[in-house]
Amino acid sequence: MNYFTIEELCKSDTAIKKNVDNTPTTEIKENLNILIEFLNPIRKQWGSSILISSGYRSDILNAILGGSLKSAHLIGFAVDMIPKNGKVTDLFNFIKDYLLTNNLEFDELILENNGKSVWVHFALYSIDGKQRKKILQLNL
Repeated sequence: MNYFTIEELCKSDTAIKKNVDNTPTTEIKENLNILIEFLNPIRKQWGSSILISSGYRSDILNAILGGSLKSAHLIGFAVDMIPKNGKVTDLFNFIKDYLLTNNLEFDELILENNGKSVWVHFALYSIDGKQRKKILQLNL
């Protein structure tokens, strides 16, 4: 069962508002499918809905959002997530334990807080193909 869709990982209110095309290429769709396959078991074990606040970002959308030029969002290998139940720190810790317990390869898991909202950033691969297993908590 798929808990996530490519459409969901490409949807952007900012792109709609700013009339920015956020359509992924065939290669990026393949990356998104790999990411979805990786995330599905995590979502299944978590047991409740996880909302994607940001997934794939075109170059233009990424620039508008102030994203890094090296963001894995640009290649379809990153998502920002918020659990529907609002327990963001619990989701972060759950994913961290899941990744470490199963000794899974990934690039980064970050609990991010910008003072207005909190979310979990997850990247399967970096933009240069690395899987560094970085786990961080950041206040932006």
